[in-house]
Amino acid sequence: MKHTSLIKSLLLCILLILYTPTFLYSISSASDISVSFSEVIPNNKADDFLDSITYVNTQTDVTVKSLYGQLIVVIFFDRDNLLYNQYKQVISSITKTYQEEVTVIGIFPEPIRENNAKQNILASIKKHNLNFLIGYTENGTSLSKLGLTEKRPHFLLIDPNGYYLTHLLSIPSLSKIKSIIDKKLPHYIKKRMIIPTTHEMDKYSKSLTTLNYPSHISSDSLNNRLFISDTGNNRIIVTSTDGEILDIIGSGKNGLLNGNFNDSKFFGPRGTVLNNSLLYIADSDNKLVRIANFDTNRVTSIEPSFTSANITFGESDVFYPYDIEIYDNHIYITCPSVKETYKINLTTLKLTDAFEIDHGMSYPTAIYVSENNLHILDSEKNSLFSLEKKSNFLKSKQSSEKPNLKLNIQNISPYNSSDILSDKKHFYVLDSEFSSISRIKKKSKYSEDFYRTTDSSHTSLNGALSFTKIGSKIYIANTNNHSINILDIYTKKLSTLNIHL
Repeated sequence: MKHTSLIKSLLLCILLILYTPTFLYSISSASDISVSFSEVIPNNKADDFLDSITYVNTQTDVTVKSLYGQLIVVIFFDRDNLLYNQYKQVISSITKTYQEEVTVIGIFPEPIRENNAKQNILASIKKHNLNFLIGYTENGTSLSKLGLTEKRPHFLLIDPNGYYLTHLLSIPSLSKIKSIIDKKLPHYIKKRMIIPTTHEMDKYSKSLTTLNYPSHISSDSLNNRLFISDTGNNRIIVTSTDGEILDIIGSGKNGLLNGNFNDSKFFGPRGTVLNNSLLYIADSDNKLVRIANFDTNRVTSIEPSFTSANITFGESDVFYPYDIEIYDNHIYITCPSVKETYKINLTTLKLTDAFEIDHGMSYPTAIYVSENNLHILDSEKNSLFSLEKKSNFLKSKQSSEKPNLKLNIQNISPYNSSDILSDKKHFYVLDSEFSSISRIKKKSKYSEDFYRTTDSSHTSLNGALSFTKIGSKIYIANTNNHSINILDIYTKKLSTLNIHL
């Protein structure tokens, strides 16, 4: 009888394992996917997390119950949406291949201020033409249970019965999502666990007669010109300081095409810098540096070699140029997605060096030259690193030399500092979250609020990502308001630059 009872117990355990849908994959690396059914974690439901999501791009009522019957892919974006830019082809393939079986949900970082959250996210949806469910969650407890302790790109999968299918995975594993889906979906279909579902998305159209997500702005103080990265429209707008259109670089269609200004194509251009008659452009989604020549009115491209100077920097698919500067006969490019700043020889156009996280910088975003110094803003640490012209740059990523930590920015929360500029006495730091500009004295390092929007009905610097200075005026790329603002340094009055496209 004891043996019979033991055999029955074993058979019952086997049946439970075979028919319980709560298989939790253990993935230790991008190439190591364990599909063992022995790691069964019962009652590990995702209901609390799914119920905490506020969706911003659909009018339909998306509830936990309405998501049952779908294999769910959850993607946690980083603050600058770099995850989507790097893997948009994978995500697009999933949404097209499994239109009714798989639901993709994109989660943006927890908003600090509720009234700005939806507007900021909608701007990103419009810019990237996101065609899947997008939302955010303010349930910190739910996120901490997942292990999401950093504002870094991650993803996870949830099965059709609402159980977690994977641990929280980092971005190198994102390309493995499809292989997991291909292995699990036939099983779910066979067990009749899939309920074909589609979610109606709000439609957002783009217009070339207005700015769309202007993410960066630089200037030519000698000729009073502004270079506006009209990122959502995939072009560069060149204007006078009065808003007169001087040039438009790019057709407005996304893609990669060199040639004359009118026909050339960009894909999410960001930082720009002028060097004589050449405008260098960080063409982010094309993962290239583009050059607009104002003498010939033509656009060309350069793609740095990642193995030049016998230094291994990684594969070219991680090169995502964000901001760009010219300094000491070199091009400097920040790439926050891989936590590095690259250096390219201006003459040979060869990649020669890089700063990385081991050298003190964690999330380099803005880069700026003033008074023979190169300044790099680390948005995660809210720190400013400076490099003097006489000093040697890193000989390799393993070098013991480090950039000089110039100052720590005290009154801005991590990840919120988006750009920096300076005059003889001060640094100015743009805070993208709280619609403000801080001013820091160079000698005493005393920091103060220089400009802050206090009235929500007043024109605010809503998610502003970049600014530049000519004389006593600061020109601000008011990114999520799709406009350029002018701040007078002496009167602190904010106005809008009228651009007639």
